[in-house]
Parts: sequence; C-alpha cells; structure tokens
Amino acid sequence: NAPYTPPPLPVLGGAYAGGAGLQQAWTTDRHTFEMKVKAGRQSWKDAISEYRTGSLTVGVEGITIVGKAVLPNAIRTTIFVVSALLVRFLLIIAYVVFEYAVRRDRADTFSWNEIDAVLVESPKNRVCIVYHFADKPKNKVALGLVMEGGSLDAFLRSVRAVAPERVLEGKVGAETNIWVLLLIVVVIVGAVFLAMLNASPRP
Repeated sequence: NAPYTPPPLPVLGGAYAGGAGLQQAWTTDRHTFEMKVKAGRQSWKDAISEYRTGSLTVGVEGITIVGKAVLPNAIRTTIFVVSALLVRFLLIIAYVVFEYAVRRDRADTFSWNEIDAVLVESPKNRVCIVYHFADKPKNKVALGLVMEGGSLDAFLRSVRAVAPERVLEGKVGAETNIWVLLLIVVVIVGAVFLAMLNASPRP
C-alpha cells in the first residue's frame, strides 16, 4: 500500500496535557487513537504486525496506521533461523536488536475490504485488528492493542459507525514466543543431525 500521511493531530488540553494519553482527536469523519501495542492474534496462523508504536486513524475509507515498525517478518525470521543455526546466543542478540533498536518510520492505509476483523476482548480492554495487504489477501496480520483511559468505547463507536460488521467479540490470542521459534529450530536441527548420523556408514 502506498504510504499515507494523515493531517497533524490537534493540540489537546485537559487529560492529554496532564499525561493521561491520547484518546481521540475528533474531526468531521476521522478519529485518531494512540497505539499501545500488546502483541496478540485472532488465529495462530496470523502474523504479528510489525508496528510497535504510533497511532491509528479510523475513517470511512478504512484504517490508517502511522508509527514505528520493525523490519519485515520474513527478513527477521530468516536472520533468526540462521542465528540459531550458528550460535544460540546470537539469536538472542538478533532478537533484541531487531525488536528494539531497528525501527523505521512507516505508514499504511487499509480499506475496510482489507480489514478482516476488529476483535474485541472488552473485559481486558484489548483489541486486535486483523488486516491483509491487497496483494496478499490470504496472509493475515494481527495488530494487538490495549485501549486505555476509556478509549475502547470511543474506538468501537468510530468503527461501528462505518463498518459494524467488522467488530467481533472474543478472546485475543497470545503471540508466539521467540522461545517457541527457538525450540522449533532446535528440533529441526536435531532431526537433521540424527538423519545425518543414520545415513553415515557404520564400521
């Protein structure tokens, strides 16, 4: 999707000025919310969104996400696997660097046709926006959020006003832990090692 830069947010007073956080910036048809990312997914098949900080704007045309994102999942996964095959501590270093040090400015706008679901877990103030890119409709991406300070109700009102069919109540699933990935890699390496031992000629 082509990068999109939303208009500057208005200066807010009151609770925001006191540090309570951005809840919403009302315009005629666009509502902007600060993102507090807490990774989660609707299905175990969903990829975790690369966004880590920023804001999202809900409008009649869809949802615009602007913020800092880590490197694409495919690049990070390749590096993690190579690191795990070389030195396991290198995997830990690579994870820390890519998760916290290497972040890029990024902006994406997703039409409502590209928003698969807005999963809501109301008791925990959790939201998981499941979306896909137009050229990869089968690859679902999950952006898990915590909506604080009453912003959950405002966010749901803004989404239901333009796309009520996208809102689903349910449980936001946990992200796959990096140690699960490491375990998978170890199992694969172990299987390859055993296969090589079995294939080697015996005296």
